[in-house]
Amino acid sequence: MNYLAALLLALGLQNAAPIPIKVIGLCFQHIHQLAWDDKMPDSTWIILDPIVPHLLWIHDWDKCERLRRGLIEAFVKFRWDPEHLHECIKNDDLLVQVLRSAKSVEGGSALLSKFS
Repeated sequence: MNYLAALLLALGLQNAAPIPIKVIGLCFQHIHQLAWDDKMPDSTWIILDPIVPHLLWIHDWDKCERLRRGLIEAFVKFRWDPEHLHECIKNDDLLVQVLRSAKSVEGGSALLSKFS
């Protein structure tokens, strides 16, 4: 189940048709929680590792931050409407973390300025 969710999230973050935002909405919070709880097996993380951005070497271990930045990068890269963030993240605390992470992504601040 977790492996499939990671695979679907990876596809969604790469704008796989037909509705990537819905796919991300089904998987992102679950995968983020696995990473948060440090319960993601390496065999699952290996799917997402090449897709989400790398951090400075001293912080690259932080899978949660990498996932959050990967989500924001997808929104910027594919020019998705920032309002769709609500479809991807239902948890308010996680949404706040994602918005904080957006400041560290190129184009993330511009995306934030359109978010309401």
